[in-house]
Amino acid sequence: MLVVSYFGLLHVLLGYGVYGLLVQPGPWMGPVGLILAAGAPLAYLDWLYMVKPEHVEPHPVLVSVIAGFGAVMAMVTAHRFGDDHQVWLAAALIALIGWLILVRWHLRTRGPGASRRS
Repeated sequence: MLVVSYFGLLHVLLGYGVYGLLVQPGPWMGPVGLILAAGAPLAYLDWLYMVKPEHVEPHPVLVSVIAGFGAVMAMVTAHRFGDDHQVWLAAALIALIGWLILVRWHLRTRGPGASRRS
């Protein structure tokens, strides 16, 4: 249930980032940061459940780094362009924190290959 809820949330956040990039005027770094922060975990989860690899890392660091970089881009946008752009930071942090919670409690205990890691 946690994965399905987070998966849906990532779709909403990614759509909002694309909407902000294409429609809303303003700096591009905020929406792109949100797209990175939500897109990296979403792409990984898509790959994980479509390919069903035999061996999966308990913490795919590259996904966390890309999502973290997206959150930093959103943070720079909020710092540089003012409080009107805090929404990008909040959305990117929601995506990043959700990813870290998912890694901590789901992928390490119940994800593919968890029985081999025990």
